[in-house]
Amino acid sequence: MLVGLPFAGLFVVMRAGASLEAPPVVAGTWPLPDHEARACLGIGSEDAIAVQQSGRFLHLRAGTTVADGRIVGSRLQVSWLPSSGPCAGRELAIDARIDGEGIRGALRAASCEPCRDVTFETTPPTE
Repeated sequence: MLVGLPFAGLFVVMRAGASLEAPPVVAGTWPLPDHEARACLGIGSEDAIAVQQSGRFLHLRAGTTVADGRIVGSRLQVSWLPSSGPCAGRELAIDARIDGEGIRGALRAASCEPCRDVTFETTPPTE
């Protein structure tokens, strides 16, 4: 009984967790070669986006700008407040798809015409 009960509990937990999937790994330093997206995000030419990840939650940093985001399925969602560029001080929404070849997505900026629908693509970090 003292051995069987813990094993039964372990079996229940393992069975319940069998269908869970870990989110895609996006931690690392991501280059952003697209000049239009870099300008909208307020990222200098020497800066890349550094991503720290804890499960589905993200913390991003590029230059002096930091942002938090999350992964939902295979989508990356971030609210970005650039400190420079054409949308400085105005919130940009980053919505992107994560796949094995990188991250592809768009910036949405309702209150910033130059960055209203800018698309971008980046490749995985080489670290």
